[in-house]
Amino acid sequence: ALSAEPMRLSHEAWQSQLNHPTAPLAPKFLLAGSHWSLRLGKRIREERAEREYHRRQQIEEHKPFRANPVPSSVSTPRFAAMQAAAASRRRSCSADRSGSTGEDGATVRVGGSSSRPSSAERARLYPPPWSAKVGPCPLFK
Repeated sequence: ALSAEPMRLSHEAWQSQLNHPTAPLAPKFLLAGSHWSLRLGKRIREERAEREYHRRQQIEEHKPFRANPVPSSVSTPRFAAMQAAAASRRRSCSADRSGSTGEDGATVRVGGSSSRPSSAERARLYPPPWSAKVGPCPLFK
């Protein structure tokens, strides 16, 4: 006999009819007596890792700590080293320049390769960088 009223189910029966994506229990492979939990620590890879760990522990116990020496670049102030280098260059240049004078009374440079070029020589050796000319463009007249 069919009735117009829907059938009333208990809560448990109603829950069992639904398609729930989550299970109330954890997966069996995560439980204590599962296949993988019984083999934990017995795998070849895990045994090798354990042996390597113990070997390294023994090495570290027998090897005393010895600090590496501090590099001199750390203990020497860079700015003081740069100033000392510049002062020594100035001294060597001034010693070269204070040398001799030519027939016309001008100083003659000694060791021209280490001295700086004059402004005319610099202009010849290092031309100014290219720059665009300012003004109207002849293409759009």
